[in-house]
Amino acid sequence: MACGSFRSVREGSGCRLEFLTRKHSRLVDRDPGVNERVGPRQREAIAKWGVQREGSYDYLKTIKQPALVVNGNKDLIVYTINSFILQQNIPNAQLIIYPDSNHGAPYQYPISLSATSRSSCRKVTAPRDAVHHQRTRER
Repeated sequence: MACGSFRSVREGSGCRLEFLTRKHSRLVDRDPGVNERVGPRQREAIAKWGVQREGSYDYLKTIKQPALVVNGNKDLIVYTINSFILQQNIPNAQLIIYPDSNHGAPYQYPISLSATSRSSCRKVTAPRDAVHHQRTRER
């Protein structure tokens, strides 16, 4: 995961080490390990999903739930442009592109992502008047 998920620059290296420390400190409820059959299947699924066809994004416009789309600006696994496409086609989507990061952006920026996620959830669950009041203050 480290090779494709984190950039090999100073900040990426520091975030990679922090992530690996957190990952290895977790002793219970860990995800099962990945084997050699996973990679080819995942690449095949991504390739099929990425082929644009007539109306291939139409179903995204039917999503009613708010969505938080997160990616790194240099993602080589699921190209960053796909996150932009999601944000443009899901009616109530917010897009976060983290700088100097690849597919591991959520692991590089866990505190920022956690704060943004909590804030997004509060907006979704807040009474309508509270959201309107907040938007009015932001202007």
